[in-house]
Amino acid sequence: MTLPQRINKVEEKISPDSSNDTEHPHQPLFKPEDIKELQDKIKKEIEESQLQEKEMQELQEKINREIFNSKIFNLENRAIFAQNRRQKGSLSRIKLSGTNLKARSLMNLHNNEVGRRAVIKKSRITCKCHGVSGSCSLITCWQQLSSMREIGNYLREKYDEATRVKMNKRGRLQVHDSRFKVPTALDLVYLDESPDWCRTSKQLQWQGTHGRVCNKTSAGLDSCSILCCGRGYNTKKIVVRERCNCKFQWCCHVKCDVCVKVIEEYTCK
Repeated sequence: MTLPQRINKVEEKISPDSSNDTEHPHQPLFKPEDIKELQDKIKKEIEESQLQEKEMQELQEKINREIFNSKIFNLENRAIFAQNRRQKGSLSRIKLSGTNLKARSLMNLHNNEVGRRAVIKKSRITCKCHGVSGSCSLITCWQQLSSMREIGNYLREKYDEATRVKMNKRGRLQVHDSRFKVPTALDLVYLDESPDWCRTSKQLQWQGTHGRVCNKTSAGLDSCSILCCGRGYNTKKIVVRERCNCKFQWCCHVKCDVCVKVIEEYTCK
């Protein structure tokens, strides 16, 4: 059993002669031996599997773990992320306008890295067999990105589990409350609690939800129970004019009547 040429050519594309890193002209983004090591592991997994339909999903998950744990995706030690690391190192040398700006920059760098890791983590290996009558004499495997919705749902879960951090005297981020665990490279972090949107904030130029029109019968975010923040709502009757009894006339326009209705409008107290 042999791997397809598509995978074998990856080693040629990342040879030292093709490196475009200006600061590391003789250092490839990934070492060819690392690619070869990963290829051998993938080949071994495929050869040992019967490639039955029920087992293909398990095989893909194993290959995904091999790729994610490989040196290739050790994001902190590869030249492809050298520019990102230079930005991290330069934060301590730049004269920023305050600790808040520096802390926010560190937070953004961390969360940006989480996003990149999420794309890699949710990617999967897709394989296709070639051969007479499905004999699978040749297998083509490629890494396929997941849909943006799947990645977004994964990041939304990370958002709900985000950890609050602060900057210490050494200029690094640390957990705001020592009772919580230290966030990993796959966890999102934040600096400040979200403001209370129910109340007026002069600093944010926010008028709160007072006077907002709400939906009494809705169970969503526009419902009076949620939008009014438990303060209750006022009810008043208003007269509205709207188009009704519309008909198509030849040719070619639509003629409508104007109907007058009295409806109830609900506004937050």
